[in-house]
Amino acid sequence: MEAALGLDLSSLLTQLAATQQALSAAKLSERNVVELINKLRQLGILSEGELLHTLNGKEYLTVECLRSEIQNALRQAGGRLSLVELPTIVGVDYVHCERQASVIVSESGGTVMEVQGELITTQYFDAIAAEINDQLHEAGQLNIGELAAQYGLATEMVLNMVSMRLGSTITGRLEGGLLYTQSYLRAIKAQLRGALRAAASPALVLNLMRDAGLGATGDAASAGGGGGGAGLAAALASSGGGGVIATLIEELVQEGALRGALKGGGTSWAPAVYGEVQQDAVASFYSQNGWVAYDTVRRKFTPILIRDVPEPSYAPSLGISNERSYLRGTFPDGLPLESAFVSPSLLAALEAAVEDVAAAASTGSGVGSGGGGWVDVAPLLPSVLSEADVAALLGRIPLLRDQERRPAKERKVHVEKADADARTAAHKALQERKASSGAAGTAGAGGGGSGAGAAALPDWFPEMDWGGVDDGKAEAVAQLLLPGAVAAYEEALQAAFTAGAEERRRAKESLARQFEESCTRLLLYGAGVETYADDEATYTALQRHALRTTGAECVDLLYRWARVEHPPEGAEQSAAAGGPASVSGNGPGFLTAAEVKQVLRSVPPDVAEGLAAAADAPGAATVRDAEVLLDRAAAAVGVRAKKLDKKGEKAALAALRERLLSSLASEVDPPAALTLMVPLANMRIMGKAVTLPGKALGQVLSRLQQAAEEGSELAALVRGLGELHEGVVEYLKAQSGGSAAATTTGAMLERLSAMLPQLKAGLGLQEQHQ
Repeated sequence: MEAALGLDLSSLLTQLAATQQALSAAKLSERNVVELINKLRQLGILSEGELLHTLNGKEYLTVECLRSEIQNALRQAGGRLSLVELPTIVGVDYVHCERQASVIVSESGGTVMEVQGELITTQYFDAIAAEINDQLHEAGQLNIGELAAQYGLATEMVLNMVSMRLGSTITGRLEGGLLYTQSYLRAIKAQLRGALRAAASPALVLNLMRDAGLGATGDAASAGGGGGGAGLAAALASSGGGGVIATLIEELVQEGALRGALKGGGTSWAPAVYGEVQQDAVASFYSQNGWVAYDTVRRKFTPILIRDVPEPSYAPSLGISNERSYLRGTFPDGLPLESAFVSPSLLAALEAAVEDVAAAASTGSGVGSGGGGWVDVAPLLPSVLSEADVAALLGRIPLLRDQERRPAKERKVHVEKADADARTAAHKALQERKASSGAAGTAGAGGGGSGAGAAALPDWFPEMDWGGVDDGKAEAVAQLLLPGAVAAYEEALQAAFTAGAEERRRAKESLARQFEESCTRLLLYGAGVETYADDEATYTALQRHALRTTGAECVDLLYRWARVEHPPEGAEQSAAAGGPASVSGNGPGFLTAAEVKQVLRSVPPDVAEGLAAAADAPGAATVRDAEVLLDRAAAAVGVRAKKLDKKGEKAALAALRERLLSSLASEVDPPAALTLMVPLANMRIMGKAVTLPGKALGQVLSRLQQAAEEGSELAALVRGLGELHEGVVEYLKAQSGGSAAATTTGAMLERLSAMLPQLKAGLGLQEQHQ
């Protein structure tokens, strides 16, 4: 077949080789290549984002090629490369570089990260960690903030990087943002030991470090192996002593290199020698004087003496804390007083002086200047003791304790006499002030002072030995009685002046409370009437009855409150004569028309306008209309009208039910009991309160019979109330028939009275009032 076609395999191969070696006569231009690429994209052979062109438009490259070139550039940059440099390096637009950099970060598994527009690898962090370790061993300490500035990284990132490589790449310790070596820490510890040993009194660690050269000069840094900067000690000193310094000081104390303790959360150092000197000083003062004041134990300021420091620093002294407990523990036989701690020897000297004067008084010979059986103990006691301390010491003397066991009436008769005279003088001054505009009252307050009291003492107690005129015993006793007498005088005078005001205040509080309770009941009745809105006649009767009873009561209480707050002319004198009842004005019934007019004339115009509006409340169409008028009047008068909420309404209903049950418990008259039972039944069935006129009882009972569930206890109760209502109506009709029906009415009354216990029990009276 090959022969027939004239083809030979060897000749074909020769032609193929010649064709391959022949040069092409036609080449594709750049435009043809671009058109060819676009055609391939149109045909879907190449995707839109598969090929990227360079910035100069001369080359195409795939995204995989771009990604590989970015990774090569990152390795050549040492593991840290800014994204803005990539377009220049790879020749591709920044958007494509940024997109592929994000892909590299997401696929790296944490070995590559993007930080503030830079690509950084973990190898870069390992390299700078090695550099930091070299710097650390050269300088002894490094500041994390300075390292962050040196490498252009965030402080938090450098801190995390260093923390992760501590103990491996970096050998050192990190605390408080400072990186340091053990050798540097030993140098700081040695300088701290010297500074704290030199302190002779409590000192702030900040001041000690500054005075010892551990401040911002960087001496400690140079001692630790060179290097600039403030150093670890300087940084900690600027914050008043940190955890590192406190830890070093505690280690020195545990090692026995220092004697003392840190106070104030590690900010102050208290050397043990200071406490020992204080304790020795307290013990010496106590043994020499027989007492020591508490403020002597507490020192205000003490100098801190440091060797080789030209000027001493000052800091608040820690002193002996809990000085009372310390003194009781150190001197168990001492006596703790209010202002000082005294020894038994002082009490023994005082007891000896009292026994000497008692013995001298019994023989009648006298003792020194204190003849007549008394002695001045002030020279025997320290001046720091208060009067209460002196009294406490005297109370420990057996001789005086025996005197204290005498009857209280015998011991206090002189005080009661002085107070009684002071109160008499106060009442007399009040009467004189009323008569002459207060001039005499002011003069009576002086009353001669202790001189008059000293002159009166011999007359009050003639059985006592008061000595001669110049002895001074009466004057001394009068000085002791004077403060109490003056206080009694002022108290009696103040009570007399404010008696009327106090009565008015109590009357106003009582009237305001009654007004609030009445308003609450009126609002409850208004809410209860709404359940009968479909029965116009009953609805109108209940509204009118509530307004003419409880509404009128609210108006009357407002007028009474205004009369107490703005008393008419001459009312103060009549109130003073009539006592508390006259002030409160809580008489029986409502105020008369004349009294109402008198109140309106005595109050200011705005108050009178509000009260006049409140007078229309009993005649209002509904409770809501009356509520508006009462609120306006209460605001004008100055009384708070409380609004009802869900919780308040529930509590008010419970209180009203308790009030009705209390009244029903003692009620034996059937007609009166019926007017209490029907509202109670309405509260149990309807859950609302109403106040009922007699003519509306039948309509309300009919509604309750419809609302009660057939066959229930409440239905039986309503039937019983209906029978009682019918019986009461017949009884009242028979009673109005005259004397001829007396026997019939008596039998009817007995039958009605017999029905009451069962109905009361049905209303829960036995549960509430057993």
